[in-house]
This record gives sequence, C-alpha cells and structure tokens, in this order.
Amino acid sequence: DVGVASLKKGELAKFTLAPEFAYGDAGSPPKIPEKATLVFEIELLSWTSKDDLFSDEGVIKSQVTEGSGWKNPKQGDEVLLSLKAEQPDGTVVEEKSSIEYTLGSDALGPVGKAVDKALTGMKKQEVAQLKCTKDYAYGDKTPEGATLTLTLEQIYETKDVSFESDKSVMKKQIAEGEGYDTPKDANKLKLIVEQAMDGSKTPLPGFAAKTLEFTLGNGEVCDALECAAGQMKKGEKAILTVTVPSLAAEEQLGLKSISADKVLLSLKLEEFEKGKDQWSLSEEEKVEFGTARKEVGSNLFKAG
Repeated sequence: DVGVASLKKGELAKFTLAPEFAYGDAGSPPKIPEKATLVFEIELLSWTSKDDLFSDEGVIKSQVTEGSGWKNPKQGDEVLLSLKAEQPDGTVVEEKSSIEYTLGSDALGPVGKAVDKALTGMKKQEVAQLKCTKDYAYGDKTPEGATLTLTLEQIYETKDVSFESDKSVMKKQIAEGEGYDTPKDANKLKLIVEQAMDGSKTPLPGFAAKTLEFTLGNGEVCDALECAAGQMKKGEKAILTVTVPSLAAEEQLGLKSISADKVLLSLKLEEFEKGKDQWSLSEEEKVEFGTARKEVGSNLFKAG
C-alpha cells in the first residue's frame, strides 16, 4: 500500500520487501519459503480517486478522467458543464449537455448542492461520478439515490476591465489564449469583433463583423475595446458586457450610436506585436517613447 501510493500513472517500479513486510518468518508454503525477501514488479495502469464530499456518505465523488490546469471554480463563478443523472438500474433521470451554469444558483434544482460541492474541487475537462443518496439527488423520485456523471468543460473567468473599475465593462473569457503576455500601451494588434448584441441577445442593427487593426492606447477604437484588448492574450476569445452603451459606440463596426441599454460583444484577439519591455529600453528610447505617448494623450484630450 505504501509503495503503490508513491507511484504515478504509467510508472513501472520494482519493490524489494524484507520478510517483515512480506510473509514473515513462516513464509507461505509451498511457494514462498520461510523468512523470504520478495521482489515485486508493479505498473500503475490507472486509479480511481474517491471523496466523501459532505463527510456523511451522502455524496461519494469518484474521478473518472483527470482534468488539466490548476484552476478550480468557486461560488459565483460561471462554468460550462454536462450532466447525466441515472438511477441504480440505469434509468436516465435527466441529461444536460454543454450548459452554462453559475455555482450557487438554483439552476440545477435538487442536485445543485452536490454539483456545486464537486465542482469546487474539479479542474477543466475533468469527469467525475457522484454517487448520491436520495437526499442529495431527487428525493422520493429516486428513493435509491442516483449517480451523476459530471463533466467540467470550461471555467469562465469574468473580470472588470473598465478604466474606472466600475464594472461598466466586464470581460468573460470563453477560450484561453496563449502564454501569459498581453498587449501593452503602443503595441499594434488585430482584434476580431464577431458579434454585437443587446442584453436580450438580439443582434444590434447596423453591426458588421470586422477585424480591427489598431495601436493600443491611441484612441483609434472605442473605450470598451481598448479596455478589453489590453487584458487579453493572443488567441483568447471573450464576451464583453458593456452597461454604458456609449463606451461601445464604434463607427468602424457600424455602431456609431447605440440605443440598447446593454451591449454584448464577442471578441477574439488574433495577434499583437510585442514591443520592448520598459525595463529593456535605453534612456534615449524611454524619452522618445514618453514624448510620443504624451503627444498622443494631448491630442486625445483636445479631441474630447
């Protein structure tokens, strides 16, 4: 038991056991003699991890497929998941595929408590089974309990990217980008604006999808896009929720004026040119950069 617990999946190891850890002085006749030292070759093919979520045997979680990354969702986070609930005889109680769900909401009804608890310990792409008693499942509808198969497909990261930190521009990441770098002030970039909708998800009139090429911080696009682009990674996809519509008014997209109370923009940061880091600039380059940014700022101030 001690040896196997030290193995990783797919690892092949040789264990040499002294008699006191094997069959002792007596051995196990006729094959194993007295006081025998044994050598075992063990390969760990797979394992199932089980967890008593509420310490009352009401929900036993078993990991079916290991997830990736390091993030775990928490209460209030939004995720994309699939759920299948079955009775012990295999009868399907309900099945939901690729649904958006907010932890702590009532959207999953009676199984929400068990699902929420399980999700907080799961990683993206992890698959788990939850063996639930009726009290954590569907009550008298499933008197013998139910088994939930839960797949955490995506963890959405939502953050306030507004200039004023007033939640007027919220970015929900729906596909992770590459690496850790994001565009910096004066970097050139390509941002694809795929959709523009109002709060009821009705397409905004006049909108035309477009790839915008601009320099970050130069005021070449609306404030909402400036806010978002500076906090996206290459290849990242996001939904931008703008509650001050004037911040999303962008003539290049056919949105010179917006009558909706809320705007939803679907974005993808195609690429950006990574400039020199500030610390790597020479004194002359720092002065030149500062002067250029000051001139841009002055022009934007004069333009209102």
